[in-house]
Amino acid sequence: SGRLPRDSAFKAICSHPRMIADALRGYAAKPNGPLDPRTVAALDFGTLEKLPAEWVREDFHKRLGDQVWRARFRWARDWSDPGGYLLLLVEFQSRPHSAMALRMAGYAVQLYEELETAGVVRRGDPRPPVFPMVMHNGPGRWTAPTTMNRLIARPAPAPAAVRPEDVEDARRASRDLARFQLRCRLWPLDFARHREDDPRVENAVSLLIGLESAATVAGLKGLAKMLRHLQDRPLEGKMLN
Repeated sequence: SGRLPRDSAFKAICSHPRMIADALRGYAAKPNGPLDPRTVAALDFGTLEKLPAEWVREDFHKRLGDQVWRARFRWARDWSDPGGYLLLLVEFQSRPHSAMALRMAGYAVQLYEELETAGVVRRGDPRPPVFPMVMHNGPGRWTAPTTMNRLIARPAPAPAAVRPEDVEDARRASRDLARFQLRCRLWPLDFARHREDDPRVENAVSLLIGLESAATVAGLKGLAKMLRHLQDRPLEGKMLN
């Protein structure tokens, strides 16, 4: 409300580590999301942090997405092992973007280059895994492609000049080339899917979804109070379903 733009307020709230942790614990984990609950539970959310600005050069800053976070797995002793932590690329969208899968793939490549430039990853070492997440708070469901393969055309002859041998060769070419195409998948946290859920007082993202659809001022104030209280609590604890 007031002079603060809605998108800025939304991003400011989601800059709190609790929002990212609860997005993973309550929504990215099955049955709501694509990740095995044990994968999410293996993360030490006490280590969750937003990457400092000095990791990103000025000329690339606007091309790395809205937020980048990292969290160690419980078996990692420090940040030196690229297999010991997860990078989270977070983008905020109020409407579907047709090329978001391509954009997120570009962010991931740029981020990997920045990690090496900054000396976080040594040249020649493997890169840490990335989980690209789009927090979509638009009025409808996310309808844009979530995988790169849906943005890449397959070899096909023009319909006006189709010969049987052309059809067969196109199929063969499609099979041959498919394994060489860029692969990237994003996961949309679709607020519209969960707007009818009862807000879960132990999950900050659930409260935020409730705030976005609150019908009364009293309901808005109550949810905002619970959200502020929850963000002050430690991140450690069991995974919330």
